[in-house]
Amino acid sequence: MRKYVYLHELDSVRKTDWEIIRGQQALYDEIVGNGNIVVLTYNQLVDSRGFFSLWDNPEYQGSLVELFQNGAIRISQYGSIRSIVQYLLSTIDNDQNRYIYSALPIKSAQKRLTALIKRSLIHSDLTEIREYLSEKEKNSAALRDLFTECSGDIIIESQLSNEEMTGILENLYWLLATVLRISTLDHIYVRPRENSEYRNFRFYDILKLVLDRSILRPDAAEAIRNLRCFQKGANSRSVYHHELKQAAEAFADKEAFQYAEAAVNLCYNCACEISICNISKHYDFCNIDSPDSSFLCDFAARLRDDWQDGRDANFRFLLDETNEFIEFDRMDALPNFSEAAFLTRCFPYQAEPDETGIPRYEWNLSEQRQQQKSIVSLKIGKKCLSLLFCIAFLMVFEITGQLLQCIWDGEFSFLDSLSAVFGFAAETIAFFLICETASTLLSKKFPNLLSLSEAIQEIKQLLSTAYHVRTSKPAGYRSSSQSGQNFREKRSSHAVMPCAETQELRRYKQLRTKHPTWFAPSEIYPIADTANPEVVRSIRRSEELFSRQYGVVYQSRFHTFTVDPVIGEGGEIFPYERVMGSSGNDGVVMLTRHQGNFLLIRQFRHALRAEQLAFPRGFAEPGDSPAENAVRELREEIGAVLSGEPVLLGRIAPDSGLTGDRAYVFQADLESFSPNIGHEGLLEWTEVPEEELDRLISSGQIDDGFTLGAYALYRAHHQK
Repeated sequence: MRKYVYLHELDSVRKTDWEIIRGQQALYDEIVGNGNIVVLTYNQLVDSRGFFSLWDNPEYQGSLVELFQNGAIRISQYGSIRSIVQYLLSTIDNDQNRYIYSALPIKSAQKRLTALIKRSLIHSDLTEIREYLSEKEKNSAALRDLFTECSGDIIIESQLSNEEMTGILENLYWLLATVLRISTLDHIYVRPRENSEYRNFRFYDILKLVLDRSILRPDAAEAIRNLRCFQKGANSRSVYHHELKQAAEAFADKEAFQYAEAAVNLCYNCACEISICNISKHYDFCNIDSPDSSFLCDFAARLRDDWQDGRDANFRFLLDETNEFIEFDRMDALPNFSEAAFLTRCFPYQAEPDETGIPRYEWNLSEQRQQQKSIVSLKIGKKCLSLLFCIAFLMVFEITGQLLQCIWDGEFSFLDSLSAVFGFAAETIAFFLICETASTLLSKKFPNLLSLSEAIQEIKQLLSTAYHVRTSKPAGYRSSSQSGQNFREKRSSHAVMPCAETQELRRYKQLRTKHPTWFAPSEIYPIADTANPEVVRSIRRSEELFSRQYGVVYQSRFHTFTVDPVIGEGGEIFPYERVMGSSGNDGVVMLTRHQGNFLLIRQFRHALRAEQLAFPRGFAEPGDSPAENAVRELREEIGAVLSGEPVLLGRIAPDSGLTGDRAYVFQADLESFSPNIGHEGLLEWTEVPEEELDRLISSGQIDDGFTLGAYALYRAHHQK
C-alpha cells in the first residue's frame, strides 16, 4: 500500500551540503525503496537550497519534473494558494517578506529583479531573463542595474560580482522554468486539510506543548520562553529565528540557542505535516497532547536525530541574515533520480484510498519495502525478457535468412572460410544498422515504439534500476517505537479551496486588520465582509464582468488609495474609492500669525496643477503627537520659531467625498520665520491683516479647503 509521506529532511532551512544530500537520499528512498508518494509544501520546493541549487542540472531537473508528472511527488495546497506560481507571486508581492530565511538569492529591496520574476511568471515568458544571460549583457551596466537595491528613495548598488549575478540569474531561470512546467499539472496538488481538524495544533501550539511537557533541554526551553514572539503566541518561524539570534549575541556559548532553533524548526515541520491531508505520520495524532503521547516520544527521538550532537551547528543555526547564493557541486553524491523517474514510468504511483484509516508510517514497513522490491523486480524482469526476445528474434531472423540464402546458392562451405565469417559479420552489422534506421523512423511516427539502440539502452537502465531497488537501504527517519504501529488515524477531510485573491485584495484585508476604525460599520454604505469566501467570489465576479478593481490599489509613504467593496440596496457589490493617510494619523493645519497679521504661503499644488494661497499644512509622522507634527511642519516649511505652544482649535474633514482623512487645526503665533522657498513647491509668503484675509476669501483668491476650515474654527474659537 502506497502512503502519502512528508519529509522533514527536505526542510528549507537545511542548507549545508550533507543535509541536502541526506534530504535527496530520503526523497529517493521513499519513492524507490518504499514505493511511497512524497508530499511537499510550497516552502520546501521553492525556498530550499536543496532544490534551488540543483535545478540547473538538466538531468536532475528533467527527472524531478517526470516524478511530478507520474504522481510520485505531489504538493500540498494551503490557504487560498492553489499553485506554485501563485505561491511564488504572493511571496514576492508581500512587502513584509525580506526573503532572509529563504533560499531565493534575492532581496525584497531588489525591486527590478523581483519585477522581472513577476513578469516572467505572469506571462510564462523567460526570454527576458535569457537576454540578461547573453554574452552581450553579462558584463553590462543593465545587468548591474537589475540587481540594485532600493531603500526608500535611496539606490544602493549591489556588491555582487558580474559572475555572481549571472549565476543567480541562471538558477532563477531554471527555478522559474520548473515552476511553470509543474504548475500546470493539476493532478499533483493535494487539497488543503479542513481547518477545524488541526486549528489547535499549529506551530505555536506544538512549540508550547513540547515546552510544557519538558521535552527540551532546560536552557533551550528557557531561551524560547523568554522570546517576545513566544510570549505573543507568534506563528512565524522566521521571527523566532531572528529573536533567538539576537538573544544569543549576549552569550559566548551559543549551543543552547542553537539547540532551541533546532527544536523550533522541528515544531514548524510537525505543524506542516499535521496540516497536510491524509499523511502517514510516525505517531498517533489522536493522542498528541496526552502525557503518554507517541508524538512526544517521536519528537524527542527526531530532535536527537536532527540535532546530530551539534554537528555543524555554527553552519546550521543562528545564521546571519544573508541572501548569499552558494552553488551545490556534489552532484556525484546524490542518488540517480533518472532511475526513480524510469521506475515511476513503468507503473503508476497512486495512493489507493483506505476507508479503514491512515496507517502509521512504520506500519508494515518491512513488508512494504520487500513488496516494492518484488513488484519492481517482476515488472522489470518481464520488460527485460520482452526486449531481449525482440532482439533475439531479430538475430535469429537474420541468421536464418543468411542460411537460407546459402542453401539456395548451394554454398555450404562458407562456414569453413575465414573471409566468409568476416563477410557474415559485416552483413550482420549492416543488418543491424538497417534495423536501427528503420526502427528509428518508426519510433518517430509511433512514439510508443523504441528504436533498437533505445531498446538496448532501456535494458541497461532496467537492470541498473532493478539492482538499486534490490540493494537500497532506508535513508530517511524511522521511529524506533513499536507501540501503536497498527493504529490507523481517521481520514482527514479536504477543505474547500477559497477563491483566489488578487494582491490588491490581500493587502486590503491586511489593512482592515491593522486599521479597523477605517472600516467602521454603517447601514447606509456597508462594506462587504472580505473574510467571507462567498463575498470574495462576488468581488471577483464584479471585477471580471465590469473591469473593476477592489482593494488597496496604490500605497505610498503618504497615501493609501483603496477601492472598497460596498453593498448596494439590492445586495450587489459596487466600488467606492477613497484615499487615507498611510500613517493612520490625521494631518495638521497651522493657522499662523506674526505680529498680529496672518502668515500665508503661496504654493504650487500638483493635484490642481495650479498655485494656491493657504496656511501651512502637512502629513502626520507615525509616533508623533498632533502638536509635535505641527511644530515639525512649521520648522521644515517656513523655519518658524514659535513664541509659545501651538493651540488646538479643532479638527476638520476638508474632502469627505474622496478622503478618509481629517486634520487637526492649530493656532501658532510666531516669533520669527524664514520660509524655505522652493521646498515642496513653496513660491512665496505674505502677511495680511484679518480684514485683508476676509477680502481674499470673499473674492475667491483663497479657495483652499484646509485654510477655509481652519479660519472658520479660528473665528468660532475667538467669538466665545
